[in-house]
Amino acid sequence: MAGIKIVGASHPGRFTRELAGEGAVEGESTERYSAEFTIGKHRCRVVHNYSTGEVLVWFEDEATVDVLRRILKLTRYLGRALAVGVLPGREIRGEAFIEVPGGRIGVVHAGEGLWIGWDGTNWFFSATVQGIAELIEILGAEP
Repeated sequence: MAGIKIVGASHPGRFTRELAGEGAVEGESTERYSAEFTIGKHRCRVVHNYSTGEVLVWFEDEATVDVLRRILKLTRYLGRALAVGVLPGREIRGEAFIEVPGGRIGVVHAGEGLWIGWDGTNWFFSATVQGIAELIEILGAEP
């Protein structure tokens, strides 16, 4: 499964509920709100941790573009937010590398509000709202 963490969303509770949409199977405790929903035939899960304000989204890899589009429709909550994520099983090569404990990550794309890294197996990305739109374009161009 792929995953995205969104940090700095305004009104993260409302954002999470709108992201899950109507018909989601919801659960709530004193620590977090969670919901499971589908996009097409693909399962997704979203969790809002009250103490940190972070929103975590997990989804089947095939739903990546649809999840990103749904997130992008909620830009009123994402003005200063940052999304970081992992997209498994994708391959793309780059020339530059960042050394990290336990290995290195190749930086394959750096744009306005987006960078994408690759560890040989997975994509890692960090994006602003503008970067999410750019990531959708990159994924749409992918075979």
